[in-house]
Amino acid sequence: MHLTFKKFQLPVLIASLFMAQWSLSAQEGTLLKTDIGSGELGSSASYDDGSKTYQLSASGGNIWGNEDNFHFVNSAITGDVEITVKLSSLQAATEDAKAGIMFRQSLDKDSIHAFLKVSAGQMVALERRHQTGDGTTRSGKGNVSAPVWLRLVKMGTYISAYYSEDGDKWEFLAEDTINFTNTVYVGLAVSSDAQGQSVDATFEDLSVLDLD
Repeated sequence: MHLTFKKFQLPVLIASLFMAQWSLSAQEGTLLKTDIGSGELGSSASYDDGSKTYQLSASGGNIWGNEDNFHFVNSAITGDVEITVKLSSLQAATEDAKAGIMFRQSLDKDSIHAFLKVSAGQMVALERRHQTGDGTTRSGKGNVSAPVWLRLVKMGTYISAYYSEDGDKWEFLAEDTINFTNTVYVGLAVSSDAQGQSVDATFEDLSVLDLD
């Protein structure tokens, strides 16, 4: 499948989504730092303007089953979109701890979503919930660990996921159809899958493309 991409004005977009948030400017609040679900996560998120990196941390929670409990740094985006990021490091005490990029219909704990993640157990996978409150489906590949580049594409209801271990050669991972509306929450997500045990993830090279 051949896709033609039209690039956003990235410096403007990234500033509005991320940099203004961490610099405490008048535009603070564009980016939401949200704990999804009801469990205590001890979460944190920060942005370093010098290295252009995002550091996310959470203790506890999971993104799986009928409900999710995780830390989500996000913004609502309308239309067809592609998000790409480098997960440069992932440190966790359990193999099921995970970090990655997500499209999510709402901030409810049982929302439909598509989550392209890497786990501490060295698996890259597309996890998704097709209907509100339903279970979660996974399509993955083992022996993949950070640093790794992740790319998630939404074109209407069609979702496709890719990864790269060198930032140059991209591998197709999975695709699906999910009944998202035109506006979804897009962002970075982490969960540790162990209460009291933290997951720490560092993201960089974030880009967003307008596919319209």
